[in-house]
Amino acid sequence: VEVHQAQEKFVADDVTYSPGTFILYCAQPYRIYVKDLFERQDPPTGPRPNRFEGWTLPLQMGVRRVAVNRPFECKAKILESIPMPKGGIKGNKNAASYVIRAGSNDDYRLINRMHKDQIPFSIISSGKEWKTKTGSSIPTGSLFIREGKKVRSVLPNILDGVSSTLIGTRDSYSKAKSALNSVPAPRTGLYKPWRANLNEGWTRFLLDTFEFSYSSVHNAEILAGNLRERYDCLILPSMTTRSIIEGQAPDTTEPRYVGGIGLDGIVSLQNFVQDGGTLVCIDESSNLPIDHFNIPVKNILKGKTREEFFCRGSSLRILVDTDHPVGYGMQEWTSAYFYEAQAFEIVKPDEKEKNNAQSPEKMFPATVVARYADTALVESGRIRSGEKLIAGKPAIMDVKYGEGHIILLGFRVNRNAQTFGTFRFLFNAIQRSTLSDKG
Repeated sequence: VEVHQAQEKFVADDVTYSPGTFILYCAQPYRIYVKDLFERQDPPTGPRPNRFEGWTLPLQMGVRRVAVNRPFECKAKILESIPMPKGGIKGNKNAASYVIRAGSNDDYRLINRMHKDQIPFSIISSGKEWKTKTGSSIPTGSLFIREGKKVRSVLPNILDGVSSTLIGTRDSYSKAKSALNSVPAPRTGLYKPWRANLNEGWTRFLLDTFEFSYSSVHNAEILAGNLRERYDCLILPSMTTRSIIEGQAPDTTEPRYVGGIGLDGIVSLQNFVQDGGTLVCIDESSNLPIDHFNIPVKNILKGKTREEFFCRGSSLRILVDTDHPVGYGMQEWTSAYFYEAQAFEIVKPDEKEKNNAQSPEKMFPATVVARYADTALVESGRIRSGEKLIAGKPAIMDVKYGEGHIILLGFRVNRNAQTFGTFRFLFNAIQRSTLSDKG
């Protein structure tokens, strides 16, 4: 595909674009391929569902793309390669403190390097945009690095291959402290069943790519208990509750690989969260705490037939609470790639339970982090049946459970490691495990 880049500002369809804008002209040999990747897809109705009904890369990757319908003039050059954006320091290069605006996935590659180099930093978690001394508005979830000299001592290695920008600030840590929340390095475990699981592999690939420190956790370690002594965050990849509990059947493999976590493993996970751990559940695995932790959440799609609800491989619009730690750095409206995924509902107590302090709703308060749009829901692809069933329903939830949290990611935020636009939900959920509840 031929890709051009604007050398100066230009106007197209009465909209002004800045220098550096990428342009994909459709007058090129691979025009059809460009249209296939970039245009929203509206597949025809029919009895046989496609594997992926809407595979529109800009939506999945959080990239703004605009279709231009009229001819326009622009001084642009064709690119032989696409250079990776480079990070660096903006403003005062000798500042005592630096701020990194929330938004880029690369922030987490930098965060993990700072954890490794023991560079202390905080997250701005004031619940609203924070203003620096110079009047710049910094969104919630941004990073505040108070030891500017220590950061500079490890440059440029810490920014090698990272696009994040450090903004020098005159704000001192003592004056900014009320808006900040320190974040220790999370001790992370990823559940690895003995039966190969596709989403576990993609999750592992993603954690490696963004330089997270983590361990693979097998059934025996969960059954041994005392998980909180070793982990702050445990991730369950997308898999059925039955697969997690029962695992491999006897006589299908060697005895050491037989079985799952069983009921004892469920108790071990409950104790882990009660003691302050964070359990992150991706897509199907969200049903495990819903079914076995007595939380006030219902999966409204569980048990539905294809006639009642069916959506396979489409981009759906979701509304994100960007002031919630799991939503930090996200766009308020973004796209979720939905492939036979989940939708939730908070279960309200009946009249008898309404004033009961021991009701699940009061014991385990649930917060909506993101919900499916109630109108204009489908961005690319289609929902073949039951669209009204999930319109306006929660897609991502944070349930307080004892001293810890259960994060339900209702769709595969990391599907095939291509949904760059929703990676931060997983990264934020991991980081949330060491973030105090003030943020």
